[in-house]
Amino acid sequence: MRTAIITILLFAISISLAHCDVLVTSTFDNDDEGWRIVGDAQQGSSKPSWSAENGNPGGHIYAKDDVLGGVFYWLAPEKFLGDKSGAYGYTLDFDLKQSIANTQFDSDDIIITGGGITIKYDTSYNPGTDWTHYSVLLATDAGWMRDSSAATYEDITTVLSSISSIQIRAEYRTGADTDYLDNVVLYGAVPEPGSIFGVASGLGIALASFIRRRK
Repeated sequence: MRTAIITILLFAISISLAHCDVLVTSTFDNDDEGWRIVGDAQQGSSKPSWSAENGNPGGHIYAKDDVLGGVFYWLAPEKFLGDKSGAYGYTLDFDLKQSIANTQFDSDDIIITGGGITIKYDTSYNPGTDWTHYSVLLATDAGWMRDSSAATYEDITTVLSSISSIQIRAEYRTGADTDYLDNVVLYGAVPEPGSIFGVASGLGIALASFIRRRK
C-alpha cells in the first residue's frame, strides 16, 4: 500500500512540477542584447547593427555580408547558454529576413555546441524578403544531426545541459546582401510555483494516513 501511494504521488510530481514556458528570449526592442556575429560580415566587426523599428514588431538586429566567401551566423549571448536541459522536447523559435532572396546556397542552419558535442539542423526553407518564422523542435527524430548521423537522445540532452554556443545562420545568398534577426525564443519546462510544496505536503499527508491505519 505504501509503495502504491508513493508511486501515485511521484507520478503526480512528474505531471505537475513543470509547464511549458519561455526559458529565455531576445526581442531586440531596446538594444542588440549581446548577440554577436561569427563570419564574414560588418567589415570584420562581431557586433551587429540594431534598429528600434521595422522588426516583427519592434526592434531587430541586422548585418551586411562582406562577400568574402564564408558563411556568417548570429551568435547567441550568455543568457542562452549553460544548463537549458528543460528545453528538450520544446522549441527554439526565431524570425529571419534577407534583403535579396535569389542565388541561394545550402549550409548548416542551426549549430548548437555543449558538453563536448555539436549538433546541427537544416531547416526546410530559407527566409524570404519579409519576416519568416521558424520553430525548431529540440528532440530526437526532429532532424538534428551529430556528424553524419542522426543525433540521439543522449546527444541532444548532453548539449542542452551545458550549452556553450548557439549559432543561427544569417547568410543564405551568394553575393552581397543584408540579413536580419528578431524574436529568438527558447521554450522549455519550468517548475510550477508552489507545486513542489504542494506535492510534498500531499505525500506527507498520505503517508501519515497510511501509518495511522496500520496502527
